[in-house]
Amino acid sequence: MLRWPTGPLLLRASTEYRGAVRSASRSPDGGPPLAAKRSGASLPQDVDLSAADSMIAGRGVQPGQSVSVIARISASGSLPPLRGDLYGQIGYVARKSGPRALEIDRLSP
Repeated sequence: MLRWPTGPLLLRASTEYRGAVRSASRSPDGGPPLAAKRSGASLPQDVDLSAADSMIAGRGVQPGQSVSVIARISASGSLPPLRGDLYGQIGYVARKSGPRALEIDRLSP
């Protein structure tokens, strides 16, 4: 589960896949991830994205902020997305959205 300060997101994959799970939140306006984390590829799993996972000091997710949460299974373990990586994405409002499921069900082109 991806846990924001008040609610979890459950990561599930539609198929068995080996590699690393990379979870990140981004502002809908773009830019670098607000928070990111790497974990093993066993699913389902709980992932807690918090201020401790901020990519840039002082640029974390604010309460009430809308973000896009992306979870990607990287077969190579690489940071940038590669063709064939599995991923899922949902919109989330920090501290307002309750528990949410994030289905990893898409293939990177």
